Amino acid sequence: MLEEDKLENQFTMFCWHWKRPMDTPVRNLLFVKEIDTPNRFGGIGYMGFEKLTFVPIQTKMVDLSLLSTAEIDWLNDYHHQTWEKVSPLVSGSVRQWLWNNTRPVGKPN
Repeated sequence: MLEEDKLENQFTMFCWHWKRPMDTPVRNLLFVKEIDTPNRFGGIGYMGFEKLTFVPIQTKMVDLSLLSTAEIDWLNDYHHQTWEKVSPLVSGSVRQWLWNNTRPVGKPN
């Protein structure tokens, strides 16, 4: 069995901890699956992740000036997906909180 065969259909967690002890880590559950790529070098399949949980990343905890344009785009896309998937399931103050925490961000001047 190839090593990549062991990964497909597994679950994993992306976890990002800040250095301060009271900070809440970012945790997202991911499902490992084969993905379609424009190139399959040597006929080898490639694994990717399907996001299973959607919780806004607290951008006030991120120094946006350190992120590349691609990283900011990823963050904004993730927040857009979070809004699209979660907003139909919540209402009232929870929906407003979700709205406030999934707005696009930009690189500071």
